[in-house]
Amino acid sequence: MKAEIKEEELMIGNIINWKGRPVKVTMIGEFGIQCTDDIGIINAKFSTPDLRGIPLTPEILEKCGLGWEHLGYSVIQCKIGELKLQSFCGSGWVLSCNGIELQMVKYLHQLQNLYFALTGTHLTIEL
Repeated sequence: MKAEIKEEELMIGNIINWKGRPVKVTMIGEFGIQCTDDIGIINAKFSTPDLRGIPLTPEILEKCGLGWEHLGYSVIQCKIGELKLQSFCGSGWVLSCNGIELQMVKYLHQLQNLYFALTGTHLTIEL
């Protein structure tokens, strides 16, 4: 299944998949993006099928420093209250804030963007 990435979904600092490896978005231009990893710099058009989202898994959440509860959810304490990320029937994760469901999240870059929008800080990720 292709994890389509739309231009308007990306921010500098997002981590996405390029040909099977995680890369960090370092520039967003009119026709494409620039990404980096430990190998070098990648320039890609938005339309390329090589750009994909990284699906959220419990392992990815752990690499983000998020605790994992035995009931299938992760809780993030932040200035605005409690953010809860809960698995939803294998089709994604539901992000809620103080008990209010906000959005379905399937990919790491979506979680990064929501986390930044809600907290004003970037999510730390150790991939």
